[in-house]
Amino acid sequence: MAQLVVIDDDDAIRGWLAAVLRAARHQVRAFSSAEAALPHLTQSPPDLLLSDIRLPGQSGLELLATLRASQDTMLLPVILITSVGERQVFRRGMELGADDFITKPLTVEEVTRAVDARLARAHAATSFERVNAISGDSNAAPVTIGPFRIEKRLARSVGAEVYLGRSAAGIRAAIKVLSDTAATLDDPVRERFMREIETAATVVHPNLAAVLDRGMSERGPYVVFEYFPMGDLASSLSRGISPNLACRIVVQVAAGLEALHQAGIVHRDIKPANIMIRSASSFAVTDFGTAKRMRVDTSLTLNGRIIGTPSYVSPEQITRKPVGPQTDIYSLGVVFYELLAGSKPFAGDDFHQVLYSHVALAPPPLPARLAKFQPVLDRMLAKDPAARYSSCAELVAAVNALAF
Repeated sequence: MAQLVVIDDDDAIRGWLAAVLRAARHQVRAFSSAEAALPHLTQSPPDLLLSDIRLPGQSGLELLATLRASQDTMLLPVILITSVGERQVFRRGMELGADDFITKPLTVEEVTRAVDARLARAHAATSFERVNAISGDSNAAPVTIGPFRIEKRLARSVGAEVYLGRSAAGIRAAIKVLSDTAATLDDPVRERFMREIETAATVVHPNLAAVLDRGMSERGPYVVFEYFPMGDLASSLSRGISPNLACRIVVQVAAGLEALHQAGIVHRDIKPANIMIRSASSFAVTDFGTAKRMRVDTSLTLNGRIIGTPSYVSPEQITRKPVGPQTDIYSLGVVFYELLAGSKPFAGDDFHQVLYSHVALAPPPLPARLAKFQPVLDRMLAKDPAARYSSCAELVAAVNALAF
């Protein structure tokens, strides 16, 4: 018996769902709106939430975003109810962290199978996440992935989860595993994860996050990266970065990218969050889930979605033209601009305007005190890939010539 919450503004569907789930011996609370359900979800979180997407007032997607933003409900399993043909809504739900979907018209078999499967995975995840430091129980069995004992979760996304682990020898590492959803669904996210394992293990360079291990566990495939206790570059931007340090970062990132490019691989998602801080003077590129082999994988999108992060994506990614080393040089140019100027060249809440700016508009010039960096940035951020540096090695030489 589980505690379930159902949200649907259609009285007939809401009543039918509650009846079906109660017949399966679950306890059910039913609500007609997200606003009515939210206090119950936060004060006494259920074992599972089933919510229609199209609700009066706050939508199911907005409710999901609210739940994922709260420490109390970020792990609450959520099944969204959609209508046939709502593919874009499905994708947005995945991005926000939905655990599963059921489609109208609903059937008893589909509802019960989805609920049973999700509850089983939630139970397994609860056991998996039992950590001695949290429980306070010194006799609790350690939770492990491969040879690593898990200490805490570091990050969570739609496709994967990253945990901090420690080996028997005391080595701390970041262990990346597929999320429950990606591990059980036939989804391109799983393919991206497997490609990341392959890419990370193929290319070794001081400015790429080191792979310590990879293998298969009860949770499925995993990859073990070096742990960066100082975090990523995104967390340091608010503290300000000197021009000299900005140049050192760009040189090191470009050196790591050159190693990837020499292996025939394009990263495709260079941004501050994917640049890790090893020390005050050492930086490394991570997250190879969007990387592609230049002469093998010609896919530019994931189910029609642009690969990359809007604020840092290149014009050719937006227009779905072939990508190459110059694609990473453009994204690194955006990072360089942000490090120097303290803001992104193109930003805002309007997603489409940001993409349009990358394709059609020149970035604002740097302040006069940073004028010596302008020629390098102009070439890195050229709209035409052919007008950019021919390689990251050439870029490194150009930045070094600035005598920082």
